[in-house]
Amino acid sequence: MTDIVPELLEAIKKDFEKQRVDSKKIQALLKLLEDGQATYKDAHAYAVEVGEILSKVLNVHITAETLPDGKMYFNIADRVLNETLKNNYSLVSDYTEGVQARLNRQVGLKLRAQRPDFDQDRVKGFVNKLSSADDFTDVQWVLGDPMVNFTQSVVDEAIKKNAKFHSDAGMKAVIKRQVKGKACDWCRGLEGTYDYPKGTPNEVFHRHENCRCVTEYYPEKKKARQDVWSKQWRKTSIHDILKEEKRRDTLPLEDIQLPKSLSAKARDVYVKKYYGVKRNPLDLEETYKIRPGSTITNVEVIAGKGVRAPIRDIARLVRENPGSIKRNWQKVKGWAFLQDLEGNDIGEFEVHWYQCENVGKIEFKLKEW
Repeated sequence: MTDIVPELLEAIKKDFEKQRVDSKKIQALLKLLEDGQATYKDAHAYAVEVGEILSKVLNVHITAETLPDGKMYFNIADRVLNETLKNNYSLVSDYTEGVQARLNRQVGLKLRAQRPDFDQDRVKGFVNKLSSADDFTDVQWVLGDPMVNFTQSVVDEAIKKNAKFHSDAGMKAVIKRQVKGKACDWCRGLEGTYDYPKGTPNEVFHRHENCRCVTEYYPEKKKARQDVWSKQWRKTSIHDILKEEKRRDTLPLEDIQLPKSLSAKARDVYVKKYYGVKRNPLDLEETYKIRPGSTITNVEVIAGKGVRAPIRDIARLVRENPGSIKRNWQKVKGWAFLQDLEGNDIGEFEVHWYQCENVGKIEFKLKEW
């Protein structure tokens, strides 16, 4: 039997690396890390994006048609998954190490950030499952969300290892778990802030299929720091860190999937070339729509709740949307595929909009033409 693994791995690695480098979301998250602003929330977002890219690439290159006899043999699964998942582990571990190093510095800890261990047993489980079926299509689901789940769990393990390391050294550690999206009852029951280790149930670090809950860690050691202007000494703690993280420049959000067809719950999303004051009075007011069924990608909050910059038009937004709360408004940007009103594709462009919890997303505007 011909050994297909070398050629298969080469194609997978090449495709994965291209998509990783091309991902605007990954570029934005790496910029946060480089600027010393990344948090464990960003590490989770990074892990999910890396995991989704790997899952997509694996499903493109590994099919019943490309496998000998339509079966995933043990030696193929073992070599492919070990190499690709170790690469994901390395990428995410590098990110969490940078995040933890920043947290350590913020509270004055001169300790090295701890890297999580590679979960070899879990990879063995994937390999055994994939090679157990005579028909690959019966187990192809393993290359779906389990790849994302595994990659995101690297962040959970990094948090757990650093919290244990600090706790063993006599310092206080605080773990926070936050639900994301439409969470199940089990996840909602685990949401909260915990003192580690005694007050933290082990389930806080677990996640089920398609779970995108976020775990975070804050070392709680307090150390005096002197203000260079007032010469006064102050304490740095978890509260200082949380307050500082609200002042970041941007906040990455999940991509937005639009419905494919119109219904009572799905309507076309219209985008104006100019909203409010035009840059040139002679410009025509042009309107486009976002392609139904497409995905708005690289979504980020650029002003308002969660970031440093305020919304300049906040007074009007609150006035025109009775019941909305000023502090809950956000200005958001993302990349969307636009069509003209006839339904003809125009291309992908950056769009901006406002959103608020009890209002929704409004005033979509074309940023770049």
